[in-house]
Amino acid sequence: MDQSEYMHFITHCSPNHPTHEPESRIYKNSQGVDTVITLTRGYWRYVDWLEARVEIHFAWWVIDCDRNPVEDRTLSDQLMCQLWLDECDRFRKGFPTPNSFPSMGYEGWADEYHAKPETL
Repeated sequence: MDQSEYMHFITHCSPNHPTHEPESRIYKNSQGVDTVITLTRGYWRYVDWLEARVEIHFAWWVIDCDRNPVEDRTLSDQLMCQLWLDECDRFRKGFPTPNSFPSMGYEGWADEYHAKPETL
């Protein structure tokens, strides 16, 4: 998915709700160059929550994802996926999250993704 496909996805394929509106922020990539990261407002709220409550530095995530690209994913898309996985994993483990409910798409994922091999 290239950047235009990613932007189309987050603008037109997400629920019509303020938390799903795109928002961009600038971070340094692994070469120290300013790069625009576009996520939905809900994901930025999660980033802000992680940085304030869990002391995670999102700028490090940006650099790590830039150094370890995933084929066919933009940096923003890759970061959004990492944030979703993080929030789902925190919810599954009973760790604090900013919401009392799981992230959209969580139901069914956690049981399948984290099933023990002997139960498959």
